[in-house]
Amino acid sequence: MFITGSPIPVGIDVQIESIDSISEVDMDFTMTLYLRHYWKDERLSFPSTKNRSMTFDGRLIKKIWVPDVFFVHSKRSFIHDTTMENVMLRVYPDGNVLFSLRITVSAMCFMDFSRFPLDTQNCSLELESYAYNEDDLMLYWKHGNESLSTDEHISLSQFFIEEFSASSGLAFYSSTGWYNRLFINFALRRHIFFFVLQSYFPAMLMVMLSWVSFWIDRRAVPARVSLGITTVLTMSTIITGREDPSVAAYYQSLFQLTDLKELCSQGLYYGRDVNICRCVNGKKKVLNKDGKVSYLQLKKDFDQKKATIQFHQPQRFKDELWRIQEKLECYFGSLVGSNVYITPQEAQGLPPHYDDVEVFILQLEGEKHWRLYKPTVPLAREYSVESEDRIGNPTHEFTLKPGDLLYFPRGTIHQADTPPGVSYSTHVTISTYQNNSWGDFLLDVIPGLVFDTAKEDTELRTSIPRQLLMQVDIADSTQRLSSFLRSLADRLENTKELRSSDMKKDFVLNRLPPFLGSSTGPLTPGGKLPKLDSRIRLQFKDHAIITVEPDQENSDECRKEMIYVYHSLKNSREMHMMGNEEEDASEDGAETHGLRFPLSHVDALKQIWTSATVCVKELRLSSDAEKENLVLSLWTECLIEVI
Repeated sequence: MFITGSPIPVGIDVQIESIDSISEVDMDFTMTLYLRHYWKDERLSFPSTKNRSMTFDGRLIKKIWVPDVFFVHSKRSFIHDTTMENVMLRVYPDGNVLFSLRITVSAMCFMDFSRFPLDTQNCSLELESYAYNEDDLMLYWKHGNESLSTDEHISLSQFFIEEFSASSGLAFYSSTGWYNRLFINFALRRHIFFFVLQSYFPAMLMVMLSWVSFWIDRRAVPARVSLGITTVLTMSTIITGREDPSVAAYYQSLFQLTDLKELCSQGLYYGRDVNICRCVNGKKKVLNKDGKVSYLQLKKDFDQKKATIQFHQPQRFKDELWRIQEKLECYFGSLVGSNVYITPQEAQGLPPHYDDVEVFILQLEGEKHWRLYKPTVPLAREYSVESEDRIGNPTHEFTLKPGDLLYFPRGTIHQADTPPGVSYSTHVTISTYQNNSWGDFLLDVIPGLVFDTAKEDTELRTSIPRQLLMQVDIADSTQRLSSFLRSLADRLENTKELRSSDMKKDFVLNRLPPFLGSSTGPLTPGGKLPKLDSRIRLQFKDHAIITVEPDQENSDECRKEMIYVYHSLKNSREMHMMGNEEEDASEDGAETHGLRFPLSHVDALKQIWTSATVCVKELRLSSDAEKENLVLSLWTECLIEVI
């Protein structure tokens, strides 16, 4: 529709039916409401002797002009459609129009928890025209302060709803101008009694119960320890509240069987994204087809062949797993991968085996029966299947239920099945510390240590004996090698820095990018441009490293050393932990995200990395131009911000 002349006035009133949830974790709220629009379109006027209006359902909406109101900062929303789409259009003889919708919307609420649990949160739902600015459409509250009504029975378990109010304002966009914006404001005061009952009282009870151990004879150590541990574990279980519906909903949000249908529509492939397998006679039988995954075929194999569905790296698709694994990578300083296993009733997907990773199992749906065995290879460096007759009896046997978490170290032999009476089981395996041992670290740092030592030690630069490489027995050379290793150890004790470029780079260049919310796009520089008198601070410190390497842009035989700053801010979430495909991409010239500086910049970079904030003019560089160029390069890569 082309709008000319004065702006079209569109009145709004809202009736709030319910506040369905408040999420402190996601900082959002979900609300169901009736949204009503009022305007006049003389083209829709009609003669009527009784001045009666005509009412239509949603089918007419596509044939006439209606306001394009949307919810600012909304994450999800939908129009209810039971039993028919909840949309009403009422047209009056003089051309006045009423357009009503029943909508559920989830929107952001920026919360402040500095006074938790005595906090009050102020949230608002904001309405605005998407396409028409104030020159084309005037959005206003139809009945002033009376335009917002609420159901008197609205209540929340954790909050008192103190007040609802309606207000209006203007919003400016640099490319399109000013827009009318309407606000539905409400204040939430936390219910302190809820937390006293749920958290403080059980914690106090736990402390008091632990005093029981002091009444037992001090010589009865096993009894005192057992009572203390049992008390703590019992109260911890009570506080955890695994059966809480909101907690169960969180586990299912990570991954559930019903997610497969939508994911298959995104173009999954057998082998790369999904494996179909069964444990047959102590061996893993793979039932994969060729090419793209068909959901109908997947469900058929699951139901009829009792096959386990193994979904690779679901963090590529599920935002909450992305958030969890990105935080774990920051915590461990190691890549963190995941797989989801969905197994039907009385079935087992994998034979007894051990892994080369530290494993965390989180049960999401159904139940899973687990058996753990004593390792045959402690802290194993590779995956291996073990036969039943070799592993003996299990050392641990138990059943996991939704919300249970299991950890076992590398090399622990394990197998699991879905018990009878449980339709299916879903669990996610989160793993880390693959090839991240002291041995791996030594293999990474020793070459650099030898290279640096050889610059000063002529003994290391002398030639090896003639035909040493051709000899079968090199016993005569072991004494010389032992001497070199001792000298390397002496140098190592006096070394403040280790050159561990390969492991550092592999981690940073292949890890997940920072989780900034599901709706945010790639990071771009923002805020003030850094200048000489600016005060700056490093951001995303866990996602960036500084290394000293030979100049990669100089192919001369004698290359000078340069400072390289690598970061993961622009890494591909979609390729995370995808193995060979990612390696092939890097070989084909995939972009490496980082910066290159002269060796003289090392002190200034360390200054930025180790200081909470630093003034640009105080950086340890010889000229102001170097200082400005350094911080501008870091700002362009989103590594610093001006405060």
